[in-house]
Amino acid sequence: MKIICNLRDVRDACLSYLRFTRASFETGLDSMISMMNITDYYLSEFKGQIIDVRFEDVLDNPADVLNRLSTFLSLEVSESESQEILRQFDKANIQKKLDEMSQTNADGKSPAAGAGQKSKYQTVQSFDGSSRAFDTTTGFQSNHITSKAEGEWRTYFNDEQKEKLNDLSRQWLLRYGYEV
Repeated sequence: MKIICNLRDVRDACLSYLRFTRASFETGLDSMISMMNITDYYLSEFKGQIIDVRFEDVLDNPADVLNRLSTFLSLEVSESESQEILRQFDKANIQKKLDEMSQTNADGKSPAAGAGQKSKYQTVQSFDGSSRAFDTTTGFQSNHITSKAEGEWRTYFNDEQKEKLNDLSRQWLLRYGYEV
């Protein structure tokens, strides 16, 4: 068994979670704590079977991440395959897919789908009762890219919220080399 574990500054992950699911701040904190616990568990229990992939590396060095993953998974990926994967999953192309998904009707059907064509989308509800589309073939969900830049939590949350975020995550952030 091989496991891929993503790492992200949990304060940014909390903000993304809040925007994406439209949850309360307290629910976001619970989710952040869960993210930290899950990461700690997998990285401590599965040494030798796990690779960590940092979110910022996916953004800044996707080719390096792809190379690391293909090596870890013992997959041979040609240069042309690598370039196609990077093109297909670059942020602009993913944003286009998400924009198309945001046009999905409440019944999970895309306006682009022909009559009688089964939609590849399902409808998922957010905490506030609104819905979003879930693509059953890719796992993408509409409106999933919610942040403009890493570190946005610093300007989004108020001082009291930032203090709670930092108090809860300080040791975890330090353990994984994030700035506190």
